[in-house]
Amino acid sequence: MNKDLLVENVHEQSLIAQRRVEDAIRSFGGIKNIPICQKIYTYVRGARKRYDEYLEESKKVQKEEKTKKVE
Repeated sequence: MNKDLLVENVHEQSLIAQRRVEDAIRSFGGIKNIPICQKIYTYVRGARKRYDEYLEESKKVQKEEKTKKVE
């Protein structure tokens, strides 16, 4: 299972997220048994916004680290 997830250039957070999804699917007994409710729809709709916020925060941290190195 873990070997299937390992691909070049996979970030640690991506690997952890993939593992969580796999574990959740197994806990429900398969993909067809997962209940889809309004809470899931709402969470999925906001995923892109959360990702964009994460990217902005990462850029901000990298910029701060770069300025510290220059000083």
